[in-house]
Amino acid sequence: MDPNRHEHHDEDFGAMDASMISSTSPYQPTTERVPDRRPFVAGFILDMQYVKSLSGVLKMIEIVLDIIVAICIGTIGLCSTSCSAASFLQFVCISAMIVTTGIFIIYAFGLQQKIAIINWPLTDFINCALFTLLYFIGSCFMAARAVTDSGKAATAFGFLAFILYAMNSWRSYTVFRVDCMKRQSPVSHIEGVDENPETRDLA
Repeated sequence: MDPNRHEHHDEDFGAMDASMISSTSPYQPTTERVPDRRPFVAGFILDMQYVKSLSGVLKMIEIVLDIIVAICIGTIGLCSTSCSAASFLQFVCISAMIVTTGIFIIYAFGLQQKIAIINWPLTDFINCALFTLLYFIGSCFMAARAVTDSGKAATAFGFLAFILYAMNSWRSYTVFRVDCMKRQSPVSHIEGVDENPETRDLA
């Protein structure tokens, strides 16, 4: 028997085996894109995919508008007849800024997965809907009482914030509905199994 032929046969078999492994092995390298994340301070991971999403962008714009409204109200000076309207709108914009920033940080760093006891999609929807209503009331109240340019600017940015929060309310409601369907799917599956006659007889 020719040893060279045996060596060539082993090489061909090894190459064919390697080819089969590379095409069928579950451990082969994947070409899927890794989520756009990067390390941050104290081991937290910033989820850039959420930051760039529609929900993340809306929240960042809302925070900026909250700050602008607060600045406009702070520069009103003597508010005369618009003191109550300015105070209410200031309360709304500062509260919205704090709550929206908190929710944005929670989602941006994936903390909602670690604090699973809270229904975060529902919480986000309630907050967005609440500040949509408060901004609409505060802006209308301010529009009726504003006499200075700063007051009128606060009114304009207040209505703009109202529109943004309304858009975010619809977006968060959609996310909440999807989350509800995901929560109900395993329960429906279990109920369907329990209704099986064979399973009921075994019980």
